[in-house]
Amino acid sequence: MRLFNAVCLLFIFCAVSSAQDMESYAITFNGKWEPANDPTLIDGYGFQDIQNMRKDQQGLIGVKGHTPINTSAWNSTNKYPKNAFQFKKETPSESHLFVYATNSSGTSKAVYKNDTAIPDQGNFSGTVWHTGLSGSELGRFSMGSQGTVIYTDGQESIIWPGDEVYPLGFKVYDPLDSFNYDFTRAVSNDLTDSNNIATIYSADAEIDSNTILMLHMDGADGSTTFTDSSPSGQTVTANGDAQLDTSAYAFGTASGLFDDTGDYLSVPDSSEWNWGTSAFTIDMQVYLPLVVLGVYPERSILKMSSGATNYFEISMYGEEIFGVNYYIRLLKVVDNVTVLNQSIKVGGALANDTWYHIALTREDSNTFSTYLDGTLQGSKTISDDVLDYTDDIILFNEFEGHVDEVRITKGVSLYSSNFDPPTSAYKDTGKAYMYLGSQYKIYSFDISIASPNSLDSDMSVYYYNGTSWSSVSGLSDGTSSGVTTLYQSGTVSFDDTKDLAKKKNINELELY
Repeated sequence: MRLFNAVCLLFIFCAVSSAQDMESYAITFNGKWEPANDPTLIDGYGFQDIQNMRKDQQGLIGVKGHTPINTSAWNSTNKYPKNAFQFKKETPSESHLFVYATNSSGTSKAVYKNDTAIPDQGNFSGTVWHTGLSGSELGRFSMGSQGTVIYTDGQESIIWPGDEVYPLGFKVYDPLDSFNYDFTRAVSNDLTDSNNIATIYSADAEIDSNTILMLHMDGADGSTTFTDSSPSGQTVTANGDAQLDTSAYAFGTASGLFDDTGDYLSVPDSSEWNWGTSAFTIDMQVYLPLVVLGVYPERSILKMSSGATNYFEISMYGEEIFGVNYYIRLLKVVDNVTVLNQSIKVGGALANDTWYHIALTREDSNTFSTYLDGTLQGSKTISDDVLDYTDDIILFNEFEGHVDEVRITKGVSLYSSNFDPPTSAYKDTGKAYMYLGSQYKIYSFDISIASPNSLDSDMSVYYYNGTSWSSVSGLSDGTSSGVTTLYQSGTVSFDDTKDLAKKKNINELELY
């Protein structure tokens, strides 16, 4: 049957070929032709070329060879290897070769490490990775869980995760518990999209990127220079008799004095003042004059407008109805029609010639709230937006009294409950607090910076010693540039804490 099939195939081939198409072709053999033998049994003479192979009884096998890794001995005394192990892991990619070696008598024992990525060549580190104790047995290695290597010699055991390991905890927090962000997942991979970036928030800087106006009101007596210390750098112009006064101030050297006869500050319109429905905070220190019969005439604090018939205004007034009360009024006029007129209590009787901290906030839910010296006074839900006006921003128009530390923040409601009022001038510096947790004791960590810090700053690193936080020794900040930390990607290193650090439980994670 097999013969019949072969003949048929040959017959078909002949039917489609003519004599003119067929030509002779010489087949060259460089070796010995052995068509009758099993190919696996053909010896070396039956192949044109053999590389990295050799004849082995009834077949061919690869040629085993040796490639030198190190070009010099790891140690002149402990030069007798007893055990070796290559430790490799993928994330982060690392390769390490360990050799456990002794001296000729076996009394000196040590482990040496070569960080060369095999098959490249490189020498062992001149520093002993581990020194065996007297009486220890043969040092042995094994791969451990989660990309680690385990070493034991009968007296000591070491679990080593390699040069780098992803943290098991990374949180940015405020010691006062105003925020606590867990970025562990974001920093535990090599992704760089927006969902895998940790934002470092400053905990106690009162002037930040959300601050669009910050007037400390400091300067020489009678000066008409009002400097904006916010990142926006607004140009502020004094009008009328608006001036600085050194006879009364909450903090610093002076305050702004307004005598209600055409005094005001003006700021050019810009996108910073397009508030729409976003949250905002206006807070300041006020020092009111003598109020006759408990009545404080309505005084403007802030006004945005587009002509005389379209404007949004925040003002303050006091009146005596069953006792003296002070209010913040929100007034919005569109095409000369009042569409918003709401008042929120800001306090009872305010003593004359006394500094008070007053704040007005709007949360994203359109809840407007007022605070007096950190205590909530009133709240109202008002669903209305602040339009995009075009005229200059007017501050303290015909206001009467002194004002100090005027701060306007856009995009965030700074207060949502009672708080401690300021005891000093607002500052543009603060601290960023971070927990970096590891299951292993560490001596360095790498930081990849996506958006560099531009403010003068420095870094402090602490470890938990079992009872309190202690500063590390030998701190070297590779992320700094001059006097600015977190300016660039780099390594932060310090003296090894393996004999000092203790685990601490933070937010249900017990880590170093």
